[in-house]
Amino acid sequence: MLCENKFTTVPPEAERYLIGTISGESYPATINLGSIASVDDGTIRKTLGDVNGTTGKSYTNIRKLDSGTDITYENWLVYVG
Repeated sequence: MLCENKFTTVPPEAERYLIGTISGESYPATINLGSIASVDDGTIRKTLGDVNGTTGKSYTNIRKLDSGTDITYENWLVYVG
């Protein structure tokens, strides 16, 4: 699958688009620490909304990390975990 991610400032939101999804299926999405090679060992920082297989889209409010810590658009631009 091909994936495109965007962050928007108003409201602070993560948009995810997947190409090649199966209609009627859903696909989980997270922001993890670490590299793609070690994603199973990476700590999840933000659980994103599932990607809808019919539309290939997901939208998630990103004002808080899963830990409850507040985060802004500007913080995401420089976030290192």
